[in-house]
Amino acid sequence: MQPIPAAAAVTLGALAGYVDAVAFSQLFGVFPANQSGNAIVLGISLGDPTTAAWRPAVAIVGFAVGIAGAVALQRAFAGRRPTLVLVLAEAVLLAAVALLVGDLGAVDQLLDGIRGALLLLAASFAMGVQTEVIRAHAGVSLSTTYQTGVLVQIAERSTPGGHAADRPRAAGALVLLGGVLVGYVGGAALGAALGRTAGWALAVPAVVLAALATTERWWGATGSPPPT
Repeated sequence: MQPIPAAAAVTLGALAGYVDAVAFSQLFGVFPANQSGNAIVLGISLGDPTTAAWRPAVAIVGFAVGIAGAVALQRAFAGRRPTLVLVLAEAVLLAAVALLVGDLGAVDQLLDGIRGALLLLAASFAMGVQTEVIRAHAGVSLSTTYQTGVLVQIAERSTPGGHAADRPRAAGALVLLGGVLVGYVGGAALGAALGRTAGWALAVPAVVLAALATTERWWGATGSPPPT
């Protein structure tokens, strides 16, 4: 397991947790990245007319369209560092959301109306793009934006007689998967804390992505398989 791509995957997991925490608690009441949670919120809202179904619906649509857009970009830039293109596209989207939201301290209720829907759509689109940045490393399928699949793999690989007969490789896979999960939880904790205390908190993901973009040369080729 190469450490630089692994560190990039953990960083992206932390970034997704951070964005989900800030967006859920401060801006939208739903998750730009965690669509399993949004599917439940959508079902609840359909059964309870006092809750807004548009929020989880917009997030789900934005995420799916973001994945489709990322796949199209990968094909368009095949052979020309498509991973870097995806990271930069996500950084631009999240920077735009941060600029349009402005000071989080001035946001005293969940964003609503056309403005709220467009900002949620953009944030969810960005998280869909991130899903395609790193899909595998060292033979391990990865998702940096949702953690259900990570948990499934951890449980399967931890079970005697499970996926991997090669125990050293299995141990490396567990370290990688556990790192992504811990990164997501840690990022969410940081996002929840900064979202309440720092008006500039939403700008952090764009800065992190810019830093990742400068190092993509060392992790992009091995961190993401070519598009199929």
